[in-house]
Amino acid sequence: MVNIFKAHTDAINWVTWVKELKLVGTCSYDCNVYLWAADSPEFGKGMKMGSLVLGNKATAPGTELDHETAKYRRGWKV
Repeated sequence: MVNIFKAHTDAINWVTWVKELKLVGTCSYDCNVYLWAADSPEFGKGMKMGSLVLGNKATAPGTELDHETAKYRRGWKV
C-alpha cells in the first residue's frame, strides 16, 4: 500500500525517519520541512505534526513570541 501526502509545493529533496518519535520528516526546495505521524494512535497515520520554515527565527525560553513566531509554534503537536 502506498500513502500519498500533498504538502510541498516543490520537489522533495530529503526524507528521513525519526525512530524515537515515530515520525517521518520531509524537506523540499519550497524551503519547508514537515514532520508526519508514521503511526500514531492519538493522531492517526499520515497526519502533519509540525513544520519548519526557512527564515523562522529562534527565541530564547521564556521570551514573549511575536505574532508570526507564535503562529508557527502553535502548529506543533509533538
